[in-house]
Amino acid sequence: MSPEPPAVESFRYAVTPTPVGAVGLVHGRRGYARVLLPGPGGKTALLRRIRKEFPDAVPDETALADGIRAVEAWAAGEPLPKGLPLDLGEPTPFTRKVYGVLRRIRRGKVLTYGEVAEKAGHPGAHRAVGSALARNPLPIFVPCHRVVQSGGGLGGFTAPGGLRLKERMLELEGVL
Repeated sequence: MSPEPPAVESFRYAVTPTPVGAVGLVHGRRGYARVLLPGPGGKTALLRRIRKEFPDAVPDETALADGIRAVEAWAAGEPLPKGLPLDLGEPTPFTRKVYGVLRRIRRGKVLTYGEVAEKAGHPGAHRAVGSALARNPLPIFVPCHRVVQSGGGLGGFTAPGGLRLKERMLELEGVL
């Protein structure tokens, strides 16, 4: 008897409009696997990015209705609902701690990279925090845009919309 082939991940995706542009959601077997933020090229470019990263994903707004509602709530100034299934992949213990800190930053508030490092139990690891944020697969749900430089600057932002998108997201949240 031959072994069964490994289970194929079945990804589904949806795109929803927000005041900062179209946001893409990808859901897999273990939960939301990606939130893709807007960038140059609008919804068309966003769909290309989804198809490139998840070539077998199929559109399914019904299956992702809870995620769409969560993004709409965020855009409307409401808190994100609790209990969304999130698939962070296989983060390191440090990265998992950093993401936990990020999820506790309230809307309208920011922390510095150093403050995140300290709250994650690694004072002085501000650069490592920046690296962890750059790999965040679930912005908005794990709000990395709420982390800024200690001198008041925005810091970095690796999403396709760059620092201008981070600024717009913080403006939407009433920070700037």
